[in-house]
Order: sequence, then C-alpha cells, then structure tokens
Amino acid sequence: MSIDYSKLPPGLRHAMSEYIDHNILHGGFLYAVLSNNLRDSVQLADSHNLPRIPEIVEWLFSYAPSECWGSRERVDNWCNPENMIKPVLTSPAP
Repeated sequence: MSIDYSKLPPGLRHAMSEYIDHNILHGGFLYAVLSNNLRDSVQLADSHNLPRIPEIVEWLFSYAPSECWGSRERVDNWCNPENMIKPVLTSPAP
C-alpha cells in the first residue's frame, strides 16, 4: 500500500508511517486523534499540533485505511499487541 505521508505535518510523518505501515503506535496524542477522541486530542496536543488537528483528520479521511482509525477498537485492532504502546488517556471510552 502506497500512502502519501508528505501531506501530514512533518513532525507526524514518521509516527503515522510506523502506525499504518508497521502497526506500531507512539504517543498519546496520536492515539487520541486516531481514536476520534477530540477531548484528549486537544489536551495532549503540543503547540505545534493543536492548530493542525483539522488538517490531520482531513489527511486520515483522504489517505489512511478506514480500518485503522475512527475508534479505540479500530486502533487497538490495527496494532499488534506486542507493539502497542498504549497511553493512559484522561477521558473514559465512549
């Protein structure tokens, strides 16, 4: 599968590629965005990524496989359990 990561903010390209191509997830912010958790996405974003959340979600709609994002269940199922670095999030699962 060939995915254009160049349209993502530069700081997320490697982490998103690791996640989609190798089923390895890094960081609470990315987990929150992929899981469709707006509250934690905003809370965990740094000053660089906070204003880019809409751009990241637009990229997901346009380029990412639908099976790998949109809910915690999809994200968890996409990841290999031995590779999963599951962060502690502040809000309960929907």
